[in-house]
Amino acid sequence: MSEDTALIISGLVGLAVFLYCFIFVLLKGKSRNQKIVEKRKAQGCVTTGRFKSQKVDYGDPSKRGTPLGTDYYKITYSYFVNGVEYETTLRFEGDNNPGCVTVYYDPANPQNCITGNEATKNAQQGHGCLITIIATLVAIGITSNLLVRLF
Repeated sequence: MSEDTALIISGLVGLAVFLYCFIFVLLKGKSRNQKIVEKRKAQGCVTTGRFKSQKVDYGDPSKRGTPLGTDYYKITYSYFVNGVEYETTLRFEGDNNPGCVTVYYDPANPQNCITGNEATKNAQQGHGCLITIIATLVAIGITSNLLVRLF
């Protein structure tokens, strides 16, 4: 088998993997959090969390993953389930934080919750894009290596 043929076959396999991931992971896919939110909505386990307190984490370049000058706000929200108060804490970049959040809680353990801010389509698409790129490159690499070794 010539190198050109191996390259074409590898490219076609990569294209097939790319299209599959693009459609079923990036466009139609749902993150784990999105699936949990759908389940909790169906169970009626939804309430509103209200602002309780905040802590500012000023941009510190010595902290891993924190760019210089970027401030993060750790916002604590309280929510009630069957008259019992629970809390959840979210992290926001900058001072753009909502006063209320939608909370989807576990009926067996209301302390275990996910907020609407943690299950966004944008976050899922960001991860889906990364998965699509990696899967495509891996498929091309594996296919070309197999073809070189077999033929």
